[in-house]
Amino acid sequence: MLTGYRAWLWLILLCAALYLPGIASMPAMDRDESRFMQASRQMAQTGDVIRIRFLDEARNKKPAGIHWMQASTVTALSSPESTALWPYRVPSVLGALVAVLFTFALGLLFLDRRGAFLAAALLASSFLLVFEAHVAKTDAALLAAIMAAQYALAKVYLEWLSGGVAGWRPALLFWTALAVGIMIKGPIPAIVVFLTLAALAVTDRRTRFWDGLRPMVGVPLLLTIAVPWYLAIILADDTFIREAAGRDFFGKLLTGQEQHWGPPGAYTLLLLATFAPASLLVWPALRWSWIWRREAMVKFCLCWALPFWLALELTPTKLPHYILPIYPALALLIAMAVQAAEAGEFRWLRHWATRLFYIACLLIFGGFTVGMFLLPIITGDGFVGVGLIPIFAFLAVSAYTVPCLWRGEIRKALLVSAFATPLVFAPVYSAVAPAVSTIWMSREIGAKVQALDLPTDVKLYATGYTEPSLAFYLGSRLMLLSPWQIGNALPKKGWLAVVGHTALPEFRTAMSKRGVTLKSVGTIFGFNYSRGRQAAVTLYRPAAD
Repeated sequence: MLTGYRAWLWLILLCAALYLPGIASMPAMDRDESRFMQASRQMAQTGDVIRIRFLDEARNKKPAGIHWMQASTVTALSSPESTALWPYRVPSVLGALVAVLFTFALGLLFLDRRGAFLAAALLASSFLLVFEAHVAKTDAALLAAIMAAQYALAKVYLEWLSGGVAGWRPALLFWTALAVGIMIKGPIPAIVVFLTLAALAVTDRRTRFWDGLRPMVGVPLLLTIAVPWYLAIILADDTFIREAAGRDFFGKLLTGQEQHWGPPGAYTLLLLATFAPASLLVWPALRWSWIWRREAMVKFCLCWALPFWLALELTPTKLPHYILPIYPALALLIAMAVQAAEAGEFRWLRHWATRLFYIACLLIFGGFTVGMFLLPIITGDGFVGVGLIPIFAFLAVSAYTVPCLWRGEIRKALLVSAFATPLVFAPVYSAVAPAVSTIWMSREIGAKVQALDLPTDVKLYATGYTEPSLAFYLGSRLMLLSPWQIGNALPKKGWLAVVGHTALPEFRTAMSKRGVTLKSVGTIFGFNYSRGRQAAVTLYRPAAD
């Protein structure tokens, strides 16, 4: 089954089944995804590939790499004026796929094909990577760049351990991938890679393997790829460094930004859900890995995962996707531990406590599938029939994998769990979640505005409800203003205002003072999940229109 090209094909099919359902039907998510998409749309509309803007403001947070990718796919597959979401998400889908394939390739350096395949399948089916493949952000594409660099580094390291010197290809791949990663998310890929290098140097007490990376050629190559845009943006906007490095990067290192503070240990707890189903065996695998930490690839994966993991736990700002770069290393460690258990070298993986932990985790996952089925019913959006598929899939998989695990057939249980995850995620992303209209207020507002069939010269304003997804659905002509600003800015006619209920009294007062008579053309009720509260939005036009 896994000989030749078949393993690669199976992984591609698994990724397609996991990542493609829902990329067109899932509404624009607040807040990061909508900001990325709108900024990429404006880049495609204006042709300005240097400056990144969200509506009329500079967005000096991340480099332009992901926006170049998204603008390219939108231009090639759709148009910037369209509200189709899937073209913006194509780079994330491809990034997740590339990361999975590089994980398989890295596993082949020191595992048999069955072990490498297991690691890649566990990464592909992990909850966090499936989610990131469905959203137009940086993290899936960033993981692809990090995986390419780590694959090249592992190849150089193993060649050095065997007494040889790696050729030019791994070195060129390493520096190119690192440069691409820096263009996607600044210093993050360099931190992951160089923490790995530093940890290997400390544990080996030698650094000569670095020579195989050919830094005298690689560093100039990296600078040639990454530096031109950074120079161009600094010349175009001298606030970029202060905002991107000072407020965004170092701000997150020193304080819990944007209400995302978390205590040390938060990622350890989140791992249970975000790395599922592989999270079932993370802790037994780490225990085995520490016992065998002197083995070359066990050491490599530990030096990759632990320093970055520890750094994240000590950082005040906590977001679930920050830990994604270590998931391939954890998947590889699990695959190695499973292989050791099959060879009789690690009996604790078959211990009764591990089996009970597996069952407890299954109950948590079962609660997730039931919760997703009930969500549209609870919110009043109605019964979604395909929501039953994840429940039946969970019951069937549990009935099969629990006996497998009890018999010690760990690999079979994990592979069945990984390849069954599309039966859970595909209905959720393609039908169940999009059906919950209550939480997709911007989508409903966009549909309402489109139904009004307004002339193209009508100006659009919003106050009281200014989520970034609203900008994506209403387009670049939207202006986000405070109630007093909108009250003074609106002309006598030729506009439509989106007014949240919290801003309604002030808006009405301002318009009344100006003698403008308002006409309501629709009200949308829902739940603003970004702020965690109920919301109502009313659309107004001047009665003169």
